[in-house]
Amino acid sequence: MNSTNLPSTTKHRPYLHEVDFMRVFFICGVLFNHTLNKFTEVMTSQSGWPYYDLKSIRMMFHFSRMGFMFMSGLVLTLNYFERNDWLTFFKKKI
Repeated sequence: MNSTNLPSTTKHRPYLHEVDFMRVFFICGVLFNHTLNKFTEVMTSQSGWPYYDLKSIRMMFHFSRMGFMFMSGLVLTLNYFERNDWLTFFKKKI
Protein backbone atom coordinates (compact mmCIF):
# COMPACT_ATOMS: atom_id res chain seq x y z
CA MET A 1 0.00 0.00 0.00
CA ASN A 2 1.55 3.28 -1.07
CA SER A 3 1.32 6.59 0.75
CA THR A 4 -1.11 8.14 -1.74
CA ASN A 5 -3.88 5.73 -0.73
CA LEU A 6 -3.65 6.51 2.97
CA PRO A 7 -6.43 8.63 4.39
CA SER A 8 -5.48 12.01 5.70
CA THR A 9 -5.46 12.11 9.48
CA THR A 10 -4.92 15.86 9.87
CA LYS A 11 -8.04 17.92 10.24
CA HIS A 12 -7.80 21.61 9.40
CA ARG A 13 -10.03 24.13 11.08
CA PRO A 14 -11.86 26.53 8.77
CA TYR A 15 -10.26 29.94 8.41
CA LEU A 16 -12.33 32.61 10.15
CA HIS A 17 -12.39 35.71 7.96
CA GLU A 18 -14.69 37.41 10.48
CA VAL A 19 -11.87 37.44 13.01
CA ASP A 20 -9.61 39.30 10.56
CA PHE A 21 -12.36 41.82 9.84
CA MET A 22 -12.98 42.45 13.54
CA ARG A 23 -9.27 42.86 14.23
CA VAL A 24 -8.95 45.48 11.48
CA PHE A 25 -12.13 47.18 12.70
CA PHE A 26 -10.89 47.44 16.29
CA ILE A 27 -7.36 48.46 15.25
CA CYS A 28 -8.83 51.33 13.19
CA GLY A 29 -10.94 52.36 16.18
CA VAL A 30 -7.92 52.40 18.49
CA LEU A 31 -5.89 54.43 15.97
CA PHE A 32 -8.77 56.89 15.54
CA ASN A 33 -9.00 57.24 19.32
CA HIS A 34 -5.26 57.96 19.60
CA THR A 35 -5.48 60.51 16.79
CA LEU A 36 -8.32 62.34 18.50
CA ASN A 37 -6.34 62.30 21.75
CA LYS A 38 -3.46 64.09 20.03
CA PHE A 39 -5.82 66.71 18.59
CA THR A 40 -7.47 67.41 21.94
CA GLU A 41 -4.07 67.44 23.66
CA VAL A 42 -3.03 70.39 21.50
CA MET A 43 -6.32 72.22 22.08
CA THR A 44 -7.20 73.89 25.33
CA SER A 45 -10.53 73.81 27.11
CA GLN A 46 -10.89 77.53 26.34
CA SER A 47 -11.12 76.83 22.61
CA GLY A 48 -14.88 76.32 22.93
CA TRP A 49 -17.17 73.83 21.25
CA PRO A 50 -14.63 71.99 19.02
CA TYR A 51 -12.72 70.84 22.11
CA TYR A 52 -15.78 69.42 23.84
CA ASP A 53 -17.17 67.91 20.65
CA LEU A 54 -13.92 66.07 19.97
CA LYS A 55 -13.79 64.87 23.58
CA SER A 56 -17.35 63.53 23.19
CA ILE A 57 -16.57 61.80 19.90
CA ARG A 58 -13.48 60.25 21.46
CA MET A 59 -15.57 58.69 24.21
CA MET A 60 -17.72 56.90 21.63
CA PHE A 61 -14.67 55.01 20.36
CA HIS A 62 -13.58 53.62 23.72
CA PHE A 63 -15.34 50.34 22.87
CA SER A 64 -12.55 49.63 20.40
CA ARG A 65 -9.95 49.29 23.16
CA MET A 66 -11.82 46.53 24.97
CA GLY A 67 -12.80 44.92 21.68
CA PHE A 68 -9.15 44.84 20.61
CA MET A 69 -8.20 43.14 23.88
CA PHE A 70 -11.01 40.62 23.42
CA MET A 71 -9.98 39.83 19.85
CA SER A 72 -6.34 39.39 20.91
CA GLY A 73 -7.41 36.90 23.56
CA LEU A 74 -9.68 35.13 21.08
CA VAL A 75 -6.87 34.74 18.55
CA LEU A 76 -4.54 33.39 21.25
CA THR A 77 -7.20 30.92 22.35
CA LEU A 78 -7.85 29.77 18.79
CA ASN A 79 -4.12 29.31 18.15
CA TYR A 80 -3.60 27.17 21.27
CA PHE A 81 -6.96 25.37 21.13
CA GLU A 82 -6.57 21.63 21.89
CA ARG A 83 -2.77 21.86 21.92
CA ASN A 84 -2.27 21.57 25.69
CA ASP A 85 1.21 23.02 25.29
CA TRP A 86 1.07 25.48 28.16
CA LEU A 87 4.83 25.67 28.63
CA THR A 88 5.32 27.09 25.12
CA PHE A 89 2.40 29.45 25.63
CA PHE A 90 3.81 30.91 28.85
CA LYS A 91 7.34 31.13 27.41
CA LYS A 92 6.03 33.26 24.53
CA LYS A 93 4.03 35.47 26.89
CA ILE A 94 6.94 36.01 29.30
